[in-house]
Amino acid sequence: MPVKQHMSWTKQKRWQKRYKGKLYGVSPRQLECPPTKEGSRVAANAWWEQKKAELDRDTNLQSREWQDFIDGERELVELGAERNMMFALGRLHEREERRAEVKARGQTIGDHIAAFVRGKRAEVDAKEISAGRYDAYRRHAEYFRDWVGMDEGAECLDSAKMVAYLDHLRGMIGERDRWEETREGPKQGMSRWEAKGKLDTAVSFVKHLWELGLIELPRKIGSRKYRISVGDTPNQSIDLDIARILAVGNAEASERTRLYVLLMLNCGYQQSDIANLAPHEVDWTEGRIIRKRCKTRKNKHAPEVDYKLWPETLALLSQYRSDDPLRVLVSEKGKPLWEEWIRPDGRKALRDDIRNAYRRYCKSLKIEPRPPMKAL
Repeated sequence: MPVKQHMSWTKQKRWQKRYKGKLYGVSPRQLECPPTKEGSRVAANAWWEQKKAELDRDTNLQSREWQDFIDGERELVELGAERNMMFALGRLHEREERRAEVKARGQTIGDHIAAFVRGKRAEVDAKEISAGRYDAYRRHAEYFRDWVGMDEGAECLDSAKMVAYLDHLRGMIGERDRWEETREGPKQGMSRWEAKGKLDTAVSFVKHLWELGLIELPRKIGSRKYRISVGDTPNQSIDLDIARILAVGNAEASERTRLYVLLMLNCGYQQSDIANLAPHEVDWTEGRIIRKRCKTRKNKHAPEVDYKLWPETLALLSQYRSDDPLRVLVSEKGKPLWEEWIRPDGRKALRDDIRNAYRRYCKSLKIEPRPPMKAL
């Protein structure tokens, strides 16, 4: 009997589901399944069941808060302690009045997070941070907002609340570690790097409110123990024989893509370095590239890196040199090879022709598994 599917399979080879007016999606790669409908159907069903449970839980959050409070006072009601019951109901009424007042003033956590994210968007427009960095801030800030409660006031962000958030993130790391042991079903929890990013953004947001004079700075976030350690990141490397195959290519492989691979191997470049290589940074006579890396060029003290190009690299770079005054290399349609920007809905968009070409290049060379580009 065929397995019933909870989500729809799209032409982009992704699963998607519209629920309560919003579209949710997941790819077989995120599910760590074969990139086929049949190969990922079961995992997609499990992913949607978990996602739907989370959405339903969030929808019923306010009603659960009322129920939890009433349950806590049930003993007083059963004992007939009318005075205590009226006092408890009065406290509940006062709390709801405070929430309504905070919401009316536009000073909820949701309002402050929205302003915080708008500030980060302005930093992108001023080219102070990248669109990718902004998107990480947005995702982490919205996660913190949903955990605290969108309609809560900023005064709730005390040391106890921040400690509870750290404990929550550590619990999510534990869930991921347990999932890694079995790898059954969709991914659970979050990685240490993701949890660290969420904690760092939460601390940055709280300090932002403190600098505006809206809250007192929780003492706990200044503690050395208030952090998530990630340890040393292992260096990625590539087998020398594989590197030779990538550098040489074959008759079926694209020479343009071979140039990207040679620049990675020769200069240690990533996609943004290749896409943003400017004509004045190449010494065509001496066969050298002299420039600052994209991620360090805003630092005036960062050194310029001088790479001597291999003969094959220089020959292909000259062959595919464009007429663009800003970029040595562009796509066949004259567009940047790598570009990220912010869409009108506030989310990041990315075009990465180099990554797509690299995947096809490895496939034509029959290299499996494909080495990560950072290892080149």
